[in-house]
Amino acid sequence: MPIIYIHGVANRDPSAFAPTEKYLRRYIASEIAADPEKVEIIHAFWGDVGARFRWGGASRPVTPIVGMGAGDSVTGAEQAIATAEMPTVLAHLPDRMSRSSAVSSGSLEDDLIAGGPSSSESKISKSSSSSALRLSSLSPKQLSDLLATNLQANADTQADVTVIFAADAVAYDSQTISKLSECADLDEEWALLETLIAERVRDEDASDNGLVAMGIPPWLQTLGDYVKESLRRGDDLPGYALTRVVAEFRKPLNEFVTVFLGDVFTYLKNRGDATAPGEIPQRFLDALDKAKASQKERVGEPLIVLSHSMGGQIVYDIVTHFLPNMPAYANTKIDVWCATASQVGLFEELKLFIESKETYQSGNPVPFPTQHLGYWWNVWDHNDFISYTAEGIVSDLDDSNYNSGMPLHTAHGGYLQRPSFFRDFARTVKQAIS
Repeated sequence: MPIIYIHGVANRDPSAFAPTEKYLRRYIASEIAADPEKVEIIHAFWGDVGARFRWGGASRPVTPIVGMGAGDSVTGAEQAIATAEMPTVLAHLPDRMSRSSAVSSGSLEDDLIAGGPSSSESKISKSSSSSALRLSSLSPKQLSDLLATNLQANADTQADVTVIFAADAVAYDSQTISKLSECADLDEEWALLETLIAERVRDEDASDNGLVAMGIPPWLQTLGDYVKESLRRGDDLPGYALTRVVAEFRKPLNEFVTVFLGDVFTYLKNRGDATAPGEIPQRFLDALDKAKASQKERVGEPLIVLSHSMGGQIVYDIVTHFLPNMPAYANTKIDVWCATASQVGLFEELKLFIESKETYQSGNPVPFPTQHLGYWWNVWDHNDFISYTAEGIVSDLDDSNYNSGMPLHTAHGGYLQRPSFFRDFARTVKQAIS
């Protein structure tokens, strides 16, 4: 059986699925098949029938939405990853050496609000040996996330998925942390790490992409500058720097929320029912048809579904209403469903699903839809302000938090950009099908 992926809101480009497909083939297909390269991975794309704004979004006021902050209880490693996510904000933060005097005078906060220091003062520092944070102090997950984030955030590092795979493999190598701990300082740590990554990229057979020639490629050296800067800044990131973060990302958050609401309302209005499915649920039903055809050729493999955001509500309507009421799908069953960043819990609280019933409320959860679903892993992130838990709302599901370490403006999509998430997903699949 294949793997089906259904995206969430604000997705209008089907080619954006390409990196996710590579993650699924590398980490998930290998758990369900001896020949993962032959597992069919189906994209249930529906962005072309999502919300259409007839006035081009003119209903959205120019005034930005109210910013949302975060608490101070984060680790230095998490702060380093956050600064890597925000290169424009990073450029405006002053050096650690000047921070204490700036704080005491009150000028630093004024500078952040005013827009930061001049460009000549905001260039990335190449010296980071004084940082209290060291690469050897990170866990494999934190190291993988930090490398992946910097690769994705900085275009000049040529963040091909192959490179991210290589960096992830180095981070999780059992020898890496111990080797790093033998280094004298952060600069020596990075010199070792970039050598290991370059070697692993060659092992990943990325030569056709021109990513690695003889020696250490320039883009990898640039990556080192960003990684060390992230550690140096993130180790002592001031709490009020969040003011700058919010100012930096109000506009994209506002735009995202507008499209999010548009796609949600469009789905609810046009989803239809089992007698006449709307076009969006029909896209997923078409994907199931392809999966059934694949099942005839690859007997014994489980059907895996990964959904993101609004895709979760679509899958839930499918397994609770459409499949049970459509005879053609009587024997169709999703073995493992991973719902990332979904709002299924919220929608059920509001009784917005076709099969929602007032009978099920606090203290009386909705029964698990066993007829067409085997295992459901619902994943949410504290920093993702539009992801919701379904614990206690739907019975017998596996509901857990994934800490992406990403800031508010990118956390909603962070699940699909982290090798560490797909490693967790692979473990879940292995556990569920065994």
